[in-house]
Amino acid sequence: MKSRLFPRKFKFVGIILVLFAFPLTKLIYNHVIELPLKDEISMNILKGLVLAGFLLMILSKEKIEDEFIDSCRLLAFRASFLSGLVVYIVNVITGDEPTSSFNVLFFQSLLYLSFFYTFKKGVIKW
Repeated sequence: MKSRLFPRKFKFVGIILVLFAFPLTKLIYNHVIELPLKDEISMNILKGLVLAGFLLMILSKEKIEDEFIDSCRLLAFRASFLSGLVVYIVNVITGDEPTSSFNVLFFQSLLYLSFFYTFKKGVIKW
């Protein structure tokens, strides 16, 4: 079954979004938005740009798309989802405040990317 992913170029767009999210937000904060709540708005823009960049990196094609890459994607999704659940359950059991949705999504995106490239290199076999 052929997976529907973004073209490979979108991975570089995602990397650029993640790397330049803070300067872009500062530019918008200083020159475009003239609202009383611009601190909160600029922080939300920053978080949105970072998550959009991670989404583009996750959903873009690799140079060679085959069954091995598909299995690495599925394993990474499974591992990051299960890790996120475990962290959330441990936070609830220990009485800590559950983290914000941005923190959970950021953590799971980083876990997915680290698991995917680790599985792809063959360092860990699940």
